[in-house]
Amino acid sequence: MVQNLTEQLESLQIDLEAEKKNIKVEGEEADIINQLQDELNQANSSLIDVGREVTENEIRIEELEATVDKLNTREASLKREVGKKQKLLTAEKEKSTKESMSKELEEKMQKYALEITMLKQNEMFKEQESSELKQESVRITGENLQL
Repeated sequence: MVQNLTEQLESLQIDLEAEKKNIKVEGEEADIINQLQDELNQANSSLIDVGREVTENEIRIEELEATVDKLNTREASLKREVGKKQKLLTAEKEKSTKESMSKELEEKMQKYALEITMLKQNEMFKEQESSELKQESVRITGENLQL
C-alpha cells in the first residue's frame, strides 16, 4: 500500500515536471506551482518516513515473533525437564518410603524375635523350675516315706 502511494506520488512529480517544461508560467501561477511542488515533496518525504517506520515495525515484529518462538521452545523444554524431575522425585520418595517401611519392619521383626526369645527362655526357666520342684517333691516324698 505504501509502495503504491509512493509510486503514485513519483508519477505525479514526473507529470508535474513535464507540465512545467511545457508551460511557461510567470508570477502568481509560478508561485502556486512551486507551492504545490513543495507540498508534493513534503508528502513524498512523509510517505518515505512512514514506509521506513512500517519496515522497522515489520522487522521488530519478526524479531518479537522469533523471541516468542524461542521462549515457547524454552518453556516446552522446561516443562519436559520438570516432568522428568517430578518422576525422579516421586521415585525417590517411593524408594525412601520403601526403605523406611523396610527399616521399620526390620525393627519390629527384631523386637518380636527378642520377645519370642525372652518368652522361650521364660518357658525354659519355668520348665526347669517345674522339673526342680518335681525333683524336690520326689525327694521330700522319699524322705517322708523313709520316716
